[in-house]
This record gives sequence, C-alpha cells and structure tokens, in this order.
Amino acid sequence: MKKKTTYILLTAIIIIGYIFLDNRYHFFYSPNATVGGEELNLVISDSVIFRQVDPRWGSDKLGNTEQELAGVGCTLCCLSMALNDFGIEMLPDELNSKLTEAGGFT
Repeated sequence: MKKKTTYILLTAIIIIGYIFLDNRYHFFYSPNATVGGEELNLVISDSVIFRQVDPRWGSDKLGNTEQELAGVGCTLCCLSMALNDFGIEMLPDELNSKLTEAGGFT
C-alpha cells in the first residue's frame, strides 16, 4: 500500500510540475509575442469615430436586452465604424435598429 501511495504521489507531482512549467513556457515564449520583425505602420484615414457613450445612442438598449449601448455597445460601435470605412454610412443606433429588426442578436 505504501508503494502504491508513493507512486500516485510521485505521478501527481510530475503532472503538476509539467502543467506549471508548460504554462510558464507559454507565458514567456508565446508564439504570438511580438519580437523583432518589421515595423508596422498604420495610416488612419479620415475615419469616423463612434463612442458607445455618445449621448445620441448611449442610453439606447442593445437589441432586445435591458443593457444600454453606453455599457455594452463597443462591438456595435466598432462594426459601425468599419462599415463607414467601407462606404456604408450607418450610425450605431441605426445599426442597432437594423440588427434588432433582423433578429441579428443572439
């Protein structure tokens, strides 16, 4: 019994050690880390900027929820800005209405 307990304890220590070291490795040597490479130069054109706290739509409800755009409308505002960059002029409140009517929120 003592031998079996020692074996189980040793196995658990090895597994926990592997998990700990594996997580540390991924933290310090993540393949997604930006190291070296070429400089990324982004040119921001005359893009519109919509803020979710804008008084024109900040108090509107997101879809059929009770949550206001001021608190949870960041994705909606970003999508509205992207659409405007592609020539589809649509304010966040208009996009919210169209998505709500089309059942576009899950």
